[in-house]
Amino acid sequence: MYIILLCLYLHRYIYICLGVEEIHALLDRVMKMNNCTFIPGSGEQAQALLTAAKNGAKPVKNNISGIQKQPYFLLASENETYLDLRRADVYISGHQIGSFGIVHPTVLAAFGIDYPCSVLELNLELFL
Repeated sequence: MYIILLCLYLHRYIYICLGVEEIHALLDRVMKMNNCTFIPGSGEQAQALLTAAKNGAKPVKNNISGIQKQPYFLLASENETYLDLRRADVYISGHQIGSFGIVHPTVLAAFGIDYPCSVLELNLELFL
């Protein structure tokens, strides 16, 4: 099950800019509600989780009422849907579960959207 949260910035009507910082805060809130804790993507723990995932380790389904907290981290994304340096992939237990960023103007034009927007995409299957 995927959920896509689309946050729009309407320059004429809304006088706030929803950038990567706001989307990251939304992601952080969703993850805290699902008993996950943030770790730096460049840290040793994140690299160990990535290595374990490459060796076949499966992510554990999270029990919200449980005590165990699952770590999540962000890594730079290569997804060209988003602007360079304004995009990231979301990993939990070494497995990618989503991405977020500011949508590239070419993508916006392809869909006929005239104003900038940010997107957060998450696979919430691990939390069900």
